Amino acid sequence: MRFDRDKLNGDISVRLAKKDESITLLDDQTLNLDASCLVISDEKEAVAFAGVMGGKDSSVTSSTSSIFLESAYFKPSVIRGKARKFGFQTEASLRFERGVDYTIQEFALNRATDLLNQTIGGEIGSVISDTLIKELPNHKKINIDIDRTNKILGTTISTNSAIKYFKGLGLSPEATKSGKISVSSPPWRYDINIEADLVEELARLEGYDSLPEESLLPIYKRENISKENHLRNSLVSFGFNEIVSYAFISQEDHNLYGQDQKTLNVSNPISQNMSVMRTNLVSGLINTFLYNLNHGQNNQRLFEIGNTFHIDKSNNVSEKKLVAGLMSGEKSSDNWKEKFDNLTFYDLKGLVQDLLSDFSQPNSYSLCNVDFLHPGMSSAISFEKKTIGFLGSIHPVVLNKVGVKDDLFIFSFELDKLIFESSKSFEEYSKFPSSARDLAFVFDKEVNADEIKEVIQNSAGEFYKDLEIFDIYEGERIDAGKKSIALSISWQSSSKTLLDSDIDTAVEKIVNSIKKELDGTLRT
Repeated sequence: MRFDRDKLNGDISVRLAKKDESITLLDDQTLNLDASCLVISDEKEAVAFAGVMGGKDSSVTSSTSSIFLESAYFKPSVIRGKARKFGFQTEASLRFERGVDYTIQEFALNRATDLLNQTIGGEIGSVISDTLIKELPNHKKINIDIDRTNKILGTTISTNSAIKYFKGLGLSPEATKSGKISVSSPPWRYDINIEADLVEELARLEGYDSLPEESLLPIYKRENISKENHLRNSLVSFGFNEIVSYAFISQEDHNLYGQDQKTLNVSNPISQNMSVMRTNLVSGLINTFLYNLNHGQNNQRLFEIGNTFHIDKSNNVSEKKLVAGLMSGEKSSDNWKEKFDNLTFYDLKGLVQDLLSDFSQPNSYSLCNVDFLHPGMSSAISFEKKTIGFLGSIHPVVLNKVGVKDDLFIFSFELDKLIFESSKSFEEYSKFPSSARDLAFVFDKEVNADEIKEVIQNSAGEFYKDLEIFDIYEGERIDAGKKSIALSISWQSSSKTLLDSDIDTAVEKIVNSIKKELDGTLRT
């Protein structure tokens, strides 16, 4: 950079700008700088925006008789982005923010002075130098393993060839006893900082065309990630919003929702509200629901996928990844055309069945004993007779305790216990008619629908098609503690029309199995 020496006031220095310090640049634009901008200043004011552009007030003109030359190195981080902050860019700022050679300033200054002297003559003044050694870049040596490089590139570059390549780039390579090459990069190569940068240089010099071709390797999806993303997308499509809550909960929440599980306490909790590791995702969902409810959101569908923490009798800690969701309010928002009913337990169960329909295990539902769920509107979720979760309505006592008046439905199950269905199979619709029989059985009240369904499926024969419960009755002509369940069972063959004798045989097997396994009797 050059200045008109006669326009400078006293000595020159480099400093940070003062707040709102004004300077008019060579292109006539006036900037109000801030304290992050570096300037070259005389004893009166800033005369240049350092690393960007000189100031007009001290610029060289046709009447200049004394020139002050400046050659500098500025730390890239100090210059980077300063010109863009004011909406422009210069060649100088592009160079300085990327880094320049910090060893040639005096050489460049002497060369420029010599050229001026040869061209226009004049008297040469002395050189003034000022350097902050600690701010200069530290170009450390980089070790490159040639064997690993050849594995990465698929080449057979020898150590001697690599050294030759590096010397041709102006680097300073040395072979080490360990078989590696130690490379010192020159001060003008700011793009060489790690081993990968040297590998890139070898690939470029060896020639990209000479690198062997390789087929792309297939990407193998981690099943847990795939399951998680599948469930997340499904829940979002059902109108749910995902939340992410803390894994730390209060002792009070653990007592309310922890199902008497042993507590895993935090030794140095941030607060008493975060003193226990959660054993399920229920507290986070309900607390988020309450927060939204207090802000006027009555219809909510929330879900979370997260880790829970468990401690066994031997004090061994384990983690489980759970999927949990919460529903409350109306089935859909009211509009001018119609008013929607509130959600029910059966809406929740239907949702869970849809969520689990893409997984290979047949799921079943049975009575559960989760303390914070309503005993008459709750169910355990089981795969292969192993409980993996639950669904139900929050117990009225708990709702009253947290200050909620309407029903609150929740579900939770273990992600790791789910297995994707390997492939879906399709069958042609049968060309032959189906046959159906309506049967009514009397059971103990404790017998649930899934138990009945399982017994019938196992005993209805090879032509069994479907089962539907269409009536449940308790009252006259039904003993106390009993209930009557009416079912419609259908059969269909893909190869023939079924005869009454085929159906009669299947019905007889069903009646016998119901009597034997569930102590149910056919109602006549």
